[in-house]
Amino acid sequence: MNGYGYVYVIDNNALSVVNREHRGSDFFKQHCRIPSEVLHEAEGFPDIEELKHLECPTTASVLALLTEVMASVPVGDTKLVDLYANLGNADPLVVASTLDGQRRDAATLFGPTWTVVSGDKAVQAKAREFGLAVKLIRSSSWSWRALGPTPVVNVKNAAGISDTSIGLILVVAIKNSTLMRAAGTTKMFRVVTARDPSQLCEASHRAA
Repeated sequence: MNGYGYVYVIDNNALSVVNREHRGSDFFKQHCRIPSEVLHEAEGFPDIEELKHLECPTTASVLALLTEVMASVPVGDTKLVDLYANLGNADPLVVASTLDGQRRDAATLFGPTWTVVSGDKAVQAKAREFGLAVKLIRSSSWSWRALGPTPVVNVKNAAGISDTSIGLILVVAIKNSTLMRAAGTTKMFRVVTARDPSQLCEASHRAA
């Protein structure tokens, strides 16, 4: 599971950004894990039965770390979770599940880096507070099309770039109406490449 050195723990807002095709990819199945409570929130997904195979279960050790995470939340702070409003119920478990995996694999020589993938600022902040790696999801500004290696994509017509074998590739839509009008098209793309899949999310946001 550590072929690329990362395990991605997916929050619900991140899960909804990844389309079904990529959720069914070999890379997603091998490197992404979904906490039990996130799966509960994703019950309406058409591929929910397949996603359940990626469950990061709420074990006794996860529950122990959940108490540690919740103890770090100041009284009255509802940014991470608001039980009265039924908001963010899965968020502390995303952090606790990632922390559990990271601490467990820390004892191995070449253990993966357990990484929180979320668009929620409170989740990101809490994960960093516990020393966890974080990857951002902002569905309004860019599309997370893939985390892992994909076949070489023909982007010559889309962006004027010749095909090349460049390892990992991500095609990001450029949302600029002026550029689109000038080019006489409604679709413009920029290609983002990286050797390490962990770089793709950050690189795609910079390019969008």
